[in-house]
Amino acid sequence: MGNIVLEALAKHYEIYKTDCGEFANVKAFPFHIKTHTFSIKNLGHLCILQVKGCLGIIKMQTVEIVPFYKDAPIFSYDRMKTAGSEVFIAEFYDTFIDKNQAPYRRHEENLCQIKESLKIIPQYNNGAHWYDFLHLPMTVQKKAKKCGVQFNKAFEAMLAEYVNLVKDAEVLAGNQFEEKRQKVQFLAEGLLTNGGPAVNTFNRLLGTEKTADFIRHCFFGL
Repeated sequence: MGNIVLEALAKHYEIYKTDCGEFANVKAFPFHIKTHTFSIKNLGHLCILQVKGCLGIIKMQTVEIVPFYKDAPIFSYDRMKTAGSEVFIAEFYDTFIDKNQAPYRRHEENLCQIKESLKIIPQYNNGAHWYDFLHLPMTVQKKAKKCGVQFNKAFEAMLAEYVNLVKDAEVLAGNQFEEKRQKVQFLAEGLLTNGGPAVNTFNRLLGTEKTADFIRHCFFGL
């Protein structure tokens, strides 16, 4: 999955691998976590996370694309396999300065159509979270068995549409850059303060101090 993301972004942006230090390869029983981070010139930050646990019974991949230089939403994608089931979570977080851009509305509609293509697949009940109000309409969470082909197709379609979205989004300048950074920081600090499924797990595995460092710098690129 990571290569698919890199190839899609590399068509339009220069990408540079960055150092995520001790978080590049973490073994914290019962999980093995590999993290890759990248700087995307004129766009922002990319984090690709691979997790294996419980002797390979649990496998998870996460992609986090954080635009700092374009007025576009964060794209966060999780794919988890466990006990014969697969979970598909595609979240789009509102970090807009101006959401009323005509190009964005067109891309939102296209992303919602991709979401609609998964409507017959059961919803994944991930519970209510403090950050739900930041979710944009194309956010989708599904869980099923033997839906890998549909999930792969939906992810690749969403990724392609998202890349077009950020390509068409307005370039930020001056104070807008700092305003965008503050919006990303609001989400990061909110996760550290209020928790979330991934943050809660990392807190148990790594402790709160290391988790804060990981979330701020590796995950969000702050």
